[in-house]
Amino acid sequence: MKIKLVIEDKKKGIIEIPISKEVLIDLHDILWISSLNKELIETIKLNKCDKSFFDFLKKIEFIVLDVIYDGNWLYLKNKKYVPCRKKHYIVKKPQWK
Repeated sequence: MKIKLVIEDKKKGIIEIPISKEVLIDLHDILWISSLNKELIETIKLNKCDKSFFDFLKKIEFIVLDVIYDGNWLYLKNKKYVPCRKKHYIVKKPQWK
């Protein structure tokens, strides 16, 4: 699987930046951990960028959990990650483009 960040600019054209799967997964983990930090969320709300932060987190969750992991989520049980029996998607798979 190849992952690229594609930026369209009217003057410069299309800019493509490749991103490794590991970097994207780590970004998702950092954003998720950040969303649990109350002090950070208060600072984000104070700067009025909480909606865009959670919107970006939701998009990264879709890419990592739905596309890369194909809906096979893991949960923590007895200090070990165990796969769920049923697939869970953030966005329903038939609606994908």
